[in-house]
Amino acid sequence: MSDSGSDSERHRRPEYGEYATPEEQRAAIKQPAEWQLEGPEPHLDATRLAPQPPAPGTYGPGGPQHGGQQQGPMHWPQEESRPPQQPMARAGFGDRLVTFVLLGFGLSNVFGVVSDAFNGGQVMRESMAVMGSSYEQLANALPGWLWQGQAIIYGVVWLVTLFVSLTAMRAGRRSWWIPLLGAVVAGILFFAIFVIALGENPELLNILPSPSPADTGSST
Repeated sequence: MSDSGSDSERHRRPEYGEYATPEEQRAAIKQPAEWQLEGPEPHLDATRLAPQPPAPGTYGPGGPQHGGQQQGPMHWPQEESRPPQQPMARAGFGDRLVTFVLLGFGLSNVFGVVSDAFNGGQVMRESMAVMGSSYEQLANALPGWLWQGQAIIYGVVWLVTLFVSLTAMRAGRRSWWIPLLGAVVAGILFFAIFVIALGENPELLNILPSPSPADTGSST
């Protein structure tokens, strides 16, 4: 009875935290574990574990798929080759020299117009007096704000022309034509205010000289 009790104690499994003797270790190796006696684990669904093929028309590991057939290696779309653009011809030293000369000439003209505006258009009246008595009378009858307006127009147009010219030169574009265009714009604006001045005093139209028969080319 005591032998059976000692054998049961000898062959019992050690509890958690106890040290097993070599005999108990060998006995545990011969006896399978409980999780091994429960049977094999249930197999997962093979269809869920199997890799799903990509949808037709999409890119798979082997390239684009069409109708379930694997194509060759994947090729990324390439941009269409464009012909090389020819560089724009950059302005040279001569273009810049002409631009600065024209800007300097315009600046001197602006100074002359501004000084004449402070003198009440005296220089313009003397210039028109050389053309004839009728032009002298017209210059004397014109309002004083006309010369002040001319000075403002010339000054503003010159500043805008300078800014545009410097911008074009920094970009390497030709700029010699910009001062010429500025002079044309200033002349058109001055002619516009000159017409306004004539419209304020219609009697000035009677002072304008009429063309002579020699000018019209008529014969008597």
